Amino acid sequence: MYYCGWVVCTLLLEVIVCELYKRYKRFKQWYRKLREEGLVMGVRHAGPWYSRYNRFNCIVWALHNSGTHTPDGKNI
Repeated sequence: MYYCGWVVCTLLLEVIVCELYKRYKRFKQWYRKLREEGLVMGVRHAGPWYSRYNRFNCIVWALHNSGTHTPDGKNI
């Protein structure tokens, strides 16, 4: 019985780590996409707190978006 619980716990941990890795990859993709949009729009260097595409805003939005959908628009 103890072995069975350990296997279930290990499998659950693997699933959690896999999901976190997938979300981290989506986070990086979103961050890059948002920063590139800021470059294209020319507002990236408007100031540290006034720009929509500053690093902090891009990190927050990438973290939020990586949990809801992929950069190409597919819902998770």
